[in-house]
Amino acid sequence: MRHYVNFFSCILIPLWLGNAQPVATPANTWKTTADMAAPRASVCSVRMADGRVLMAGGTGPLGSLNSVELYGTDGAFTKAAPLLQPRANSACATLTDGRVLITGGSDRDQALRSAEVYDPATDSWSSAGNMSVARSGHTATLTASGAVLLVGGESTGAVEAFLTDGTFLLAESLLRRAAITHWRSCRIAKL
Repeated sequence: MRHYVNFFSCILIPLWLGNAQPVATPANTWKTTADMAAPRASVCSVRMADGRVLMAGGTGPLGSLNSVELYGTDGAFTKAAPLLQPRANSACATLTDGRVLITGGSDRDQALRSAEVYDPATDSWSSAGNMSVARSGHTATLTASGAVLLVGGESTGAVEAFLTDGTFLLAESLLRRAAITHWRSCRIAKL
């Protein structure tokens, strides 16, 4: 199966991958890129610290996938270590240390609570525990503090975070923790 990239992506992908070379592709045309090893939809993709794009899981002809591919700055796809669990409609984020967190998703129409971390240095996945609630179709956003904020999804509207210590915490608990920290640091002025 051939995969194509439109003009808009031909300009942005090289910039996104840190390979800022002008692309001489006329507007409204397509340019062929390398083949992926497996066709997939509902894939989780994220740019890693080294410029490659990780594409994990998704839905294939026979259901949810655990296969992972890396799109390199050379425009080629290479296979990476498979996920511990097949998943589609998951969310992922590159952590501040260069590893990649993938959370939730679905397998056989069942929303998942599980999460995994990919280490590109060892090409391996490890369990990151379970989220507080199962979710699929959600977002994962890296915050300035290094935590990953997980919002929405088909199975819940709850907000939670994957903290830098590797734990998951619901928003209510995050707010309570922030308020306690704030009030402990405040001093009441004497009148």
